[in-house]
Amino acid sequence: MKTHFACTAIITAVVSTLAGCSTPPANSDTSVTSVSGVTVEPTQQSASQSPDADAQATQQAIAAQTAQFAAEIEQAMATAATRPVAKKVVVEAPVAVKPEPSEVNWETLLKSSKTATPQSPEAAKPVAPQQVAAVEQVTDPRATRFVQPSQVEMKSEEEIMPANARASLDDMPAPMVVPEGEEISPAKPVATPVPATAVTTSESNEPSLGTQLTKRITDNPRDIAAHLDYQLHQFTTGQSVPQLTSMASLPTEDREIVAALMDGLTNFRAAVDNDVNAPLSKKVRPLVDIADRLRSQADLTVPTVALCKRVDGFGNYEPFEPATFPAGKESPAIIYCEVANFSSQKMDGKRWQTTLTHTATLYRDSGVPVLNDKTVEFVDQSRNRRNDFFVVKLLKLPSTLTPGRYVLKVTVVDKQSNRMAEGSMNLTIGTNMERDLMGKTE
Repeated sequence: MKTHFACTAIITAVVSTLAGCSTPPANSDTSVTSVSGVTVEPTQQSASQSPDADAQATQQAIAAQTAQFAAEIEQAMATAATRPVAKKVVVEAPVAVKPEPSEVNWETLLKSSKTATPQSPEAAKPVAPQQVAAVEQVTDPRATRFVQPSQVEMKSEEEIMPANARASLDDMPAPMVVPEGEEISPAKPVATPVPATAVTTSESNEPSLGTQLTKRITDNPRDIAAHLDYQLHQFTTGQSVPQLTSMASLPTEDREIVAALMDGLTNFRAAVDNDVNAPLSKKVRPLVDIADRLRSQADLTVPTVALCKRVDGFGNYEPFEPATFPAGKESPAIIYCEVANFSSQKMDGKRWQTTLTHTATLYRDSGVPVLNDKTVEFVDQSRNRRNDFFVVKLLKLPSTLTPGRYVLKVTVVDKQSNRMAEGSMNLTIGTNMERDLMGKTE
């Protein structure tokens, strides 16, 4: 309010001074006076008015305008006095923080960024680079560094959402939640699809599987594994197997093994194709035949040799235990002999035939032969292929044998496969008293 009254007094004093000094010239038709922006309209002078009257009229006009102007100033000052006074705000100067070096290779990222593509005419025009100060965020969020607009490359259209484009939260990628203390693994690069016409591999130039297998058996004609792979490939492609011509370079035993395997697989496939509801025993019959056929290719063996009192069948016999016989007396005994891995051939397409020869020889424990039994041939025929085979023969121990330890050796020959096997057992020749005691004990 003190300021308001001071301003009013000063303006009144200035106007009064100007009014006293401003006397219009005599005989002037019009007079225009402008004081502090207040324009006084010209007053028509009459010839009869005196100079004093003119001066008084002028002062009255100026006084009226001054009073009006003072009223306007007073109203403006009153309005300003009612406004709230703004509090004084002290702005502290920012503390200069030395930015930490960034771990990001910005030069590499800027070089690898895509070149900006022009947007459609409907998109908003970008602001001129000269009007934008690009700010690049560094490792420490408190520190920033400014780069020139020319060093900042625009993102491609794929990365910038066009104007007026539809946006949905469902389309946005889900945020990654990482436990505290763990590092965020870098995003995996998205593989860029390659046109099919641009793919050039060496697979089309590689030879087929059949060609590779043929080359293997040509380079290694006695490799049974290579021939097996070749026959299996022919089997899976629907060819007739076994192809004996291609296996002619294999040894006889190896050729028989591969042929037996392929025959069994062919018969198995034919059996299941002809009758899918066949019982299991009929389905596995071809596979069992493979085992029987391959068993005949194994080494011929004589696993069991015994001198028995009675034999009723395979594995059903009553042996002499212990094998002790009296001296000076003829002692009859039955030689029981089991044969394994024998061969059988189908005769006339009806019966399976097995042909073996049997020879028994008695040796002293020193290795001197004392008894040679004649060779006997056994021919067996059966409607079904036999899995078990045994031979029995009567042996008479002569009374001329002296007491002591002996070894009975049995030799069996498979006539069909031309293989031989031997088996042996120990026996003792004692006195008549020992024999009688043994008989009483039994």
